[in-house]
Amino acid sequence: MPELPQMQALAERVDAAVAGAIIARVEPLGFSGLKTVLPPGEGLEGETLLAVGRRGKYLVLTLSSGRRVLVHLSQAGRLDIEEPFKHTKPRGAVVRFVFGNGTAVLVREHANERKAVGGCWPPVRKGLWAASARAAGEGFRGSAAHERGHAAFHTLLRDQRFVAGIGRGYADDALNRAGLSPFSPSSR
Repeated sequence: MPELPQMQALAERVDAAVAGAIIARVEPLGFSGLKTVLPPGEGLEGETLLAVGRRGKYLVLTLSSGRRVLVHLSQAGRLDIEEPFKHTKPRGAVVRFVFGNGTAVLVREHANERKAVGGCWPPVRKGLWAASARAAGEGFRGSAAHERGHAAFHTLLRDQRFVAGIGRGYADDALNRAGLSPFSPSSR
């Protein structure tokens, strides 16, 4: 799975390519195409994509109706910008968002488990999105010890509810630099 800096760069790239465009259609191309609270892609046609950002390791596509489309790339997900958009179904294709300007965003998954996902969510209250990731420091150290009890520290670092944006690669590097075992319990 891409780490936080890669997700930020990807959000900026997609925003530059399709922000302000109108969604022409959503094409679920795989079984795991859309995990959503609404039927797949229903009602997204005609909506304007206001901005593309990220929340932790999710891409967040903000629409004119206030709804958000979340894209999670999982372990081996990729996102392609197609100019002009294609009509084929590439290997590992999950979902394609086609825009009125002739551009499409294709979400693909190259792993066997097909966990990359796009989901459409209704407008939410600001409070649900207002919580920010914890900052490093003494408060972080104290909360790490009490947050998950005896869970492995490596597992705790990768938990996006505890601290956003750290995946396997960064967790491995951080623990190696700190001289800590990834198997040591977070309570220590």
